Amino acid sequence: MGEIFPDLPKINYEGENSSNLLSFKYYNPEEKIRDKKMEDILRFAVAYWHTFCHDGSDPFGEGTLFKPWNKINDPIERAEKKSRGCF
Repeated sequence: MGEIFPDLPKINYEGENSSNLLSFKYYNPEEKIRDKKMEDILRFAVAYWHTFCHDGSDPFGEGTLFKPWNKINDPIERAEKKSRGCF
């Protein structure tokens, strides 16, 4: 993830008493519930277009969401960077 979002650290489980805003409080991917790990039960999802394509514009003004891949002129390279940012 450091290639696309270099300032964003990996988000880890730290428990419900953690004061770290970028930590999981309840989701522990290694914790087992019955015979399966949490990471096998809970799958994260994202609305691709809204998260990685939309620029945040609305009827009241220009976009405010600046994505690093939007600076790339080549559409194929831009799409590759965008998909790496997501997956």
